[in-house]
Amino acid sequence: MAVWIKVALLLVYLSVLFILTRLLEATIWYEQGQMSLQFLDPMTLSVLRLKAILEQRGVSFENMLEKQELSNLVQATGPVRGEELQVTQSSEDTPITNYTSDLDFYEQVEDAKDSMWLVEVVVEERPLLSDSGWHSIRLSLTKFGVRFGRFDCQHHTRMCTRKGWFSSRLVLAVPENFLSKANVVLYTYPGPMKVNAIFEWIKQNSNQQVKQVEDAYDLQDNWLTFPAALSPQVRVLCLSTLTSVPLFLSSLSVKFPGRVKIGRVNAATKKGQEIVKKLDIKKVPSYLVLTKQKIYYYGYQRGEVMTFKAWEIFLKCAYPNMNDIFIWSIILTNIAGCFEVCLANGGIFKRVIKLLFCLFQYNIILLLVWILTLGLLQLPFVEHLTFTSLQVIRIFTLDPIFSVIRNDLLVYSSNYTIPVCTLLVLIAIVSYFKPSSAQESEEESDWWNFSNLRTLNYHNGWEMMRLRPFDQIFNPSFGTPAATDIEHQSPVTVNSLEYISLLPVWLHVQHTCKCTISYLFSSEYTGMNSSPTMDLTPSIVHCCECGAESATLDSSLSGSSEITNDVLEMSTLGSTAHLPWNGLPHCARSSTIKNKNIHRGRPISYLVDSHCVICLEAYQAGSQLRGLPCRHVFHDKCILTWLLRDNHFCPTCRFPAFQISDYNDQHSE
Repeated sequence: MAVWIKVALLLVYLSVLFILTRLLEATIWYEQGQMSLQFLDPMTLSVLRLKAILEQRGVSFENMLEKQELSNLVQATGPVRGEELQVTQSSEDTPITNYTSDLDFYEQVEDAKDSMWLVEVVVEERPLLSDSGWHSIRLSLTKFGVRFGRFDCQHHTRMCTRKGWFSSRLVLAVPENFLSKANVVLYTYPGPMKVNAIFEWIKQNSNQQVKQVEDAYDLQDNWLTFPAALSPQVRVLCLSTLTSVPLFLSSLSVKFPGRVKIGRVNAATKKGQEIVKKLDIKKVPSYLVLTKQKIYYYGYQRGEVMTFKAWEIFLKCAYPNMNDIFIWSIILTNIAGCFEVCLANGGIFKRVIKLLFCLFQYNIILLLVWILTLGLLQLPFVEHLTFTSLQVIRIFTLDPIFSVIRNDLLVYSSNYTIPVCTLLVLIAIVSYFKPSSAQESEEESDWWNFSNLRTLNYHNGWEMMRLRPFDQIFNPSFGTPAATDIEHQSPVTVNSLEYISLLPVWLHVQHTCKCTISYLFSSEYTGMNSSPTMDLTPSIVHCCECGAESATLDSSLSGSSEITNDVLEMSTLGSTAHLPWNGLPHCARSSTIKNKNIHRGRPISYLVDSHCVICLEAYQAGSQLRGLPCRHVFHDKCILTWLLRDNHFCPTCRFPAFQISDYNDQHSE
């Protein structure tokens, strides 16, 4: 039930985020007087805003000073909408990775094959760029998915020698082509250490991943035709008058190796105009997403702006891989698990403990489910089902309605503060309105009550159990509403109590390392309200020091002792006082039990113990003990009360107490 409550709260949380995005759009419309979906004229924007848009798209404008030139360049790369202006106001910075070993460099740079890496190779502690220079480069390239690293040859001389890095340099690692198993090529920067020059060099190398569409025949054969009916590949075409595509588009081929193929058409040429007519494009520039199912025109729905982040979210929705689905499943599972804080009872410390345990449990279950799923996906007949499921997902994600969700993902991926604060506020509201009861307060007080920790040194175990009968203490069904005596009975029905008289009985003797003393006695129980009698004849069975055998004890210890109390209210049971035990079955009250298995001291193979596990009392000298077939020993009074309440099994190991014939030692090991 709690799991479904968390799922419901997760849906409420996602709905609140959706409403918050609509409120933010309304606020922007009220302040700026324009909708975020509205297309803007670049000439109405300032020069600083135009330069920010060009930097966001990855287009250089070093030699352009006039506003008209900047405006034409912006129009040549794509339309401008109000959403893109909000994105340009945010800036990100990626930290620099310091490689710890050759293997670390290989795993992250050469083996990952899903990112561009710009690595500074430092030889003899002579860095090429200052900290401010690195900061400027990171601000310029982080928005295009470029990652940064620093490799110190002083600590990794062998690899620098193998690579031929004998001087400090900048190295760009880019996959050779768009295939998923392509080799990574390392390019060394040969020019001056200027931000604009480095930017142009990176753009030039990344554009090698973009394919040029030569003519209409090439378009039909290599771009509009798919080899298989269930081909999952996505192809992106950029139709523009520019000689090269913006960096935000060329870097996508590196981010999606084997999944997305990037191409460009120069609409300024004659062959390019033929391609534009064949595709029936009304306006240039245009961005087309080609799939087996349809041709999608990018840039006309919510969240479809000309930035690397927006394109990344769009392509992940159009062609998700297992890693993307796994990450989202972890995020949603942990968000649902966070609601354990407001659903749990107790104080802050107790709730945090339950939260950590809940998150650990959910993540372990999720990992096991994913391991099973990945194992099933390796089967040959599942591949067809995978491609079919991908087509269904693509139909849903390319729908205009889903563009609203993509827009929300774009907004919240740039600002994590709003989702986190919303989650905390929702948890606080649910915790405040969650009804509390007196039972929760009692549980909280018991959480800190360390006196409830029971040990074998508990001084008066009967005081703990005297408020309720034995069947409620040991029966697992205790505490259920309207519980009857029949519900608390043992599932085993024993028609006769004759087996009780066959259980061995003896008196406990404390050993003093000199003599082993046992008592020979006889007793008889006649009903539960009768007065049993007991005759004691003590004798020394064995003395370890003097070697005396069968010697008679002093006459002060000999004689007969008669016990006249009720069998359930015996006056001597360790140091326990008189205890009223009511509610015994009528058959137990009227039965007659005669001890037929009386022993001189503890029988062989019975377990040696110093405490009774029922009452937690220590065995005192002269206490009458009774053993069960499983070789466990208890106070005679305790075990009789247990057995006469139709609990015909051992309280410790649950071995049947009436299987007298099974004499094999159950605990010989």
